[in-house]
Amino acid sequence: MEDLLSVGKLIGSRLRLSSATTFELLKHVHDRMPVILDREAEDVWLDPLVLDPAKLLPLLKSYPPEQMEFYPVSQIVNSPTHDTPACLVPTS
Repeated sequence: MEDLLSVGKLIGSRLRLSSATTFELLKHVHDRMPVILDREAEDVWLDPLVLDPAKLLPLLKSYPPEQMEFYPVSQIVNSPTHDTPACLVPTS
């Protein structure tokens, strides 16, 4: 495989883990959050013909908080061995 995983990103592709400053609702959890692309931004990001950083860098921004849901979940999310819908069930 020509892509090699290195420090949170795949070298030679557009798949990478990027973070942005979090919004007020999540600041008590962490000061950074993953960048989440909307569908239109996904298409631009994954287009192999789009190489201009001026078109790509603006896509790396915080997702609108009004479009997110935030609630506590079980600690089973802390293990990558738990790949199950139970990770998304709210706890009381």
